[in-house]
Formats: sequence, structure tokens, C-alpha cells
Amino acid sequence: MDAPLAGMAKSAFLGSAAGSDVERRLAALENAFKIASDGSITIQCKQLQIKTIGSVAIESGTSMIFKGGSNVDLMGSILVRLRASSVEIEAPGSVSIKGATVKLNIGGKPVARVGDTVQNGVIVVGTPTVLA
Repeated sequence: MDAPLAGMAKSAFLGSAAGSDVERRLAALENAFKIASDGSITIQCKQLQIKTIGSVAIESGTSMIFKGGSNVDLMGSILVRLRASSVEIEAPGSVSIKGATVKLNIGGKPVARVGDTVQNGVIVVGTPTVLA
């Protein structure tokens, strides 16, 4: 079906007001999704939300970058896990690790710093919730 007939059929099927709304939405999608000749797809829009009732998996054959203009938040209601053969945490400023208990290398023994007061193997002044 050629383009004028397709447009007439769509308008006849959906009605003129609904047909123009569908055309507006299709134009917005065509503007947001760019497909390059190499097969790569770029989605560019004001705001993007992906929601699902089930799980989401994102996988890359090479590298993956999550980059925010200001902040990037990874949140889980139960657990957030980073796994790799090597993990680096780097910042030009400070790095904060907060938790009721902080474990290093699945540690179970409290860690004292140089200058902390320890009496009979108990940290008196310091942070007994950092475990190594």
C-alpha cells in the first residue's frame, strides 16, 4: 500500500483525531530512536524510564558505561552486589562507606586503628563495627 493510501486507511480506521495522535506519537518515536548503518541504536529523549514487573538483564559483549551528569544511584531493596575479577573504587575526592557493620574480606574481628585504645582485646575508643 502506498503512503497516501496507508494514511487514508489509518485515518479511516482510527478516526481523524486518533489518527493524528498516532502520527504524532510515531513521529516522536522516530525522533527518539536513531539506527545507524552499523546497526547501533541510540535513544535520545528528555527522560527515559524502564519499568517491568519481572527482572531486567542488560548484557554487553565488551564494555559497559553508566554515566550521569551529576549522580548515579544503584539501589536494591535487599542487596547490591558488584562482582568481577578485580574491582576498583576511585574518586578525586573522598570515598565514604557507611553501614551498621562494615566487613573487609568477609571479616569477623573488629579492627583498631593506630592510636585507638584497646583493652583485653576490646576496642575501647575507635570503631568496633569495622571487621577484617
